[in-house]
Amino acid sequence: MLAAQQGQLRIVELLLDRGARIGTTMSDGRSMIFFAAGQGHSEVVRLLLDRGAEANVCDDEGQTPLMHAAMNGHLESVELLLESGASSEIKSRAGWTALMYAHNANASEVVKCLEARGPRR
Repeated sequence: MLAAQQGQLRIVELLLDRGARIGTTMSDGRSMIFFAAGQGHSEVVRLLLDRGAEANVCDDEGQTPLMHAAMNGHLESVELLLESGASSEIKSRAGWTALMYAHNANASEVVKCLEARGPRR
């Protein structure tokens, strides 16, 4: 988890190659993709998605990796997650969507991106 949070792409890749489970979670339900997305480490996010990480997985608060990227203003990670099928319509336990988290964080570029995507039909 720490390697993903710190954006250490080669270490994450090595761990996965050596059998680390991509979906292993911490006690709060967060896996590597949450930490990478929340810190804006888009290359790690890309690697995890390419290796099968679930884009719409929820933690114990009902938050998704997209929400973590959005609330921290990480546009490239948001775009990668959306391209991989992440839904911007999922609501957390608090009733917030990724767009709401981005608005709350004043992440204007992320807000524009999410608004441009609109609701999925």
